[in-house]
Amino acid sequence: MALVKGICKNFGECDLADNKEIQEVDKTNFVCEECGKPLHPVDGVGGGGIKDPVGLPKMKLYALIIAAILGVGAIGFGIYSFMGGTKIDKIVLDKDSVSLLVGKKDVIKPTALDKDGKEIKDAKITYKWTVKDEVVASVTQDGEVTALKDGNTSIIVVIEGSEELTATCQVVVKPKKIPGSDPIYISQLSLKDKNVTLKKGDTKQLDYVAVPEQNSETIAWESSDPSIVTVENGLVTAIKKGNAQIIAKASKVTSTPITVTVQEDGINPPPPSNDGNGWGKENLGYGIYEGYRKNHKPHGHGTIRYTQPHKIVSWQNYEASPGDTFEGEFRDGKISGLGYWKHNGNVTAIQ
Repeated sequence: MALVKGICKNFGECDLADNKEIQEVDKTNFVCEECGKPLHPVDGVGGGGIKDPVGLPKMKLYALIIAAILGVGAIGFGIYSFMGGTKIDKIVLDKDSVSLLVGKKDVIKPTALDKDGKEIKDAKITYKWTVKDEVVASVTQDGEVTALKDGNTSIIVVIEGSEELTATCQVVVKPKKIPGSDPIYISQLSLKDKNVTLKKGDTKQLDYVAVPEQNSETIAWESSDPSIVTVENGLVTAIKKGNAQIIAKASKVTSTPITVTVQEDGINPPPPSNDGNGWGKENLGYGIYEGYRKNHKPHGHGTIRYTQPHKIVSWQNYEASPGDTFEGEFRDGKISGLGYWKHNGNVTAIQ
């Protein structure tokens, strides 16, 4: 059995090819022992290597050799730099690995070195680029890599005409980040309301100020004594006479507490006046107002108990039904500032 030497060039798919191992195999079955692909001959023996043409005159033989060399040079100059006659020993890349997000690009730069590890600057070399998994990434013949899908692959570069000289760069592709996917924590938290006094059975919606305003947290509310005051999503309900403290909590900060005082018999308002100013009641036509007034118009803090359907504010589609109440601030007969609309047991804050 005649054994001949060969090398596999199935780079990226065959370990023997990637390791540049020379194999000795039967001449009649000149294929790779690992992947089964046809081998390329070594030393011009087996599988059709170039031999000395028999009987050719020396000058013609030299001409053929020179033409062959020039032909190889035209497609990549093999393993030599024919401008300087320097043998190329290996290829190195400016990076061994690349990590990219899907859709991002990077450029890999190859360098040809001689046996002393020095860059061959006068070589005219054509590099051939391939990617092991074209689903994960793509590569141009200029070495520009584009990340296509999350996963791992490798970029392989060889010198055209001398595929035994090769270099590999590992590529890791990660999914593209989704805006807002990282949590944004609250660093400062405070309650807008100061201490509050309520009658037994009354409710009040509390509000808070968070920094930064655009955050990804959900606020938790707590009452120091739920038997006196309960709080859910900021809505305080007075249960019985006494005092309790309310706080709002984020994952890393807690607000300064406010005190809610519940009076069994309710709050005693100042004595009403008859001139339409100060504390008193007014029939607004669509409801009865009780609170501070100016010239018989709501002016200051007060409450409207609606007697017929009425749009609460002109710039929002909130319509009160008979029996609903609105508590808040008024100026010259109009709602001014923050207030709370109570409808069928639900409370809506209206600015």
